[in-house]
Amino acid sequence: MQRVAPGRAGSILLKVEFGRLRSGILALVGGVLAGGTFLLLGAADRTSWGAGQWFFGGFALLLGGLVLIASARQLLSPARMITATDTGLLLHLDGSRYLPTGWLVRWSDIEELFLDTVDGWQGGDRRRFKTIVLSLRPEAPPVPDAANYGPAGPARSVRIDASNGSVRGDDLLQSLQNLHRRYG
Repeated sequence: MQRVAPGRAGSILLKVEFGRLRSGILALVGGVLAGGTFLLLGAADRTSWGAGQWFFGGFALLLGGLVLIASARQLLSPARMITATDTGLLLHLDGSRYLPTGWLVRWSDIEELFLDTVDGWQGGDRRRFKTIVLSLRPEAPPVPDAANYGPAGPARSVRIDASNGSVRGDDLLQSLQNLHRRYG
């Protein structure tokens, strides 16, 4: 199994990017934190401020600015989760982050695709996540564990996130099944 750039894996048929809603909310929070702190620092009578107030104000301004910049970057160019090409699926997950290159799983190596739900944690809350399980043929090369989203599925399979992308759940499954029928 090798990592491949999307342009080298054939014609791109479907791109699933990480959802922009969360990035937009974070950008808004960062902007409010940075802007509010900036206005507060500008409007306050700073002659009576102690070192702690200056430290807190500077820290809040810096934190808000960093959150704003990082989330705005993600909002403008979101991480790609999956790329479907005429050759196969590129899985961009590598451990806990999404990379520009992806692990290529050829359509001919996929035996079946189905939707599954797993329990997990996100932001301190217990949640149910939809995943798509790719069952691989016995002769297919194994997919690295770093590309597997969530707990291990059945033997010779890999899970991909179907809860957080620009195409989700049943719609993503249907799109991938159609591509698998056509190119597999």
